[in-house]
Amino acid sequence: MATIQKVKNKKGFSYRVIIRNKGLKTITKTFPKRQLASQFIHKIESDRQTRASYSSKNDTMSFSELVSEYLDNDYQGSRVEQQKARAKHWVVVVR
Repeated sequence: MATIQKVKNKKGFSYRVIIRNKGLKTITKTFPKRQLASQFIHKIESDRQTRASYSSKNDTMSFSELVSEYLDNDYQGSRVEQQKARAKHWVVVVR
């Protein structure tokens, strides 16, 4: 079952999707627009393979793996090398 919660934050409102299925992990994700949240729900609930991949994510990801995945896939900034240097610093500090 999926729900959308309206969440107030500094920039206004965002929408948190919570999908709970018996026997699977809870999936949560936040979106800036309600339409994006409902599209995500339809995508997850219509495709079993996508739902299984979200539910079976590895919980034991290390911080360095998380940082490298973030820099490789999600970072949208203009100073990639500077961001990598900062992230490398925090990887060393956390260890």
